Amino acid sequence: MAKLQIFLYLKEVRAGRNIRDAINNTALHLAAESGNLDIIKLLLDKGISVNLTDADELTPLHISARLGHLAATKALVERGAGINNTNKYGSTPVMLASCNGKLDTFLYLTQIGADINIRDAINNTILHLASASGNVDVIKLLLDQGMYVNLTNKIGCTPLHVSARLGHLDATEILVESSAAINKGNISGNTPLNLATRNGYLYVGRLLIKKAVFIAVRDA
Repeated sequence: MAKLQIFLYLKEVRAGRNIRDAINNTALHLAAESGNLDIIKLLLDKGISVNLTDADELTPLHISARLGHLAATKALVERGAGINNTNKYGSTPVMLASCNGKLDTFLYLTQIGADINIRDAINNTILHLASASGNVDVIKLLLDQGMYVNLTNKIGCTPLHVSARLGHLDATEILVESSAAINKGNISGNTPLNLATRNGYLYVGRLLIKKAVFIAVRDA
């Protein structure tokens, strides 16, 4: 409440709501970062544009989604925030929610029509990003919605490469159980097992070896 009172005072003395900071954030970007719903609503009521971007072409919605501020995300969407706008790296708000493991925000954005098939600047799918976070719930939801598990990005990595490289054991297991290609190499020839062992993820490496042996025996 104290923050809101300070904001109201500054508004009355005509502090510029359109002033930008060093990385081109507006006051609405900063309010979205804090998740302060009262200030977000006041700024929008005063006419600040909901889709202004910062130096990385992030809108306030990108920021609230990335941080999992669900109420703030809903308020921005209700006032016209573009749910499929991309930043300079090609990421949408739902992609940022996915890669940061913000399940509630991810669910809300997909339910209102966020496009889960958009690729980012290096051709990552939203499943690559969910695999990077290791968020099992988001991964399951994407797979349940029919997302193909073996799509590759610009360097030939599948979501399994990503989860294995980062040591996400549960995520790796779910992807493997969903028919992820265990022995597929990326453009450098590295398989998920190569990446897991290179980064010291013993348990992920053991899982991949066990699954590879099972598939070899099954298909013999």
